[in-house]
Amino acid sequence: DTIVKILKTKLKDKFNIYNISTIDKVKEIARSMGWDGKKDERGRQFLADLKELWTDYNNGANEEVLNRICRLASDEEYETLGETLVFVHCREPFSIQWFVDMLAERNIDTHTMIVKREKIQEFFNEADQGVANYTYDTKFLNDYDYEELVMQCEEFADLIKNWKHGTKFTSLIA
Repeated sequence: DTIVKILKTKLKDKFNIYNISTIDKVKEIARSMGWDGKKDERGRQFLADLKELWTDYNNGANEEVLNRICRLASDEEYETLGETLVFVHCREPFSIQWFVDMLAERNIDTHTMIVKREKIQEFFNEADQGVANYTYDTKFLNDYDYEELVMQCEEFADLIKNWKHGTKFTSLIA
């Protein structure tokens, strides 16, 4: 989220930026079930398990995000907003590919990116463990102090500005 916040400030002149995660609705459901909001090992496992159950049942977590993106893309104000960039946070390789395919069917450009921290190697749940099992368009290393991270984001923002956009609506799946 820090990277998206920095990119928002760097890209606000060119893009309307939205930040959506496949875990957002899962967190809401988890809170209604008594989750305390802590993202410790136990909490992360609970969220991962709940998301997996919902995905296995009806692909609900992904469908909910796709519907939000489609609502943004079809908004009547959309044509007057300028270019739109949606960051979709998703970790599971099969879900990432599902988004790429579903958005392509809707003529929405996509770009995949992994944000990695080399210093963090240990993962406790399948969603975190499988995140590297996808071939991403871009790799973003996040092992920097804040000032260095801002510089990295400035360089990345320049790349985003120069992407060839087939439509005025682009999703960046990270």
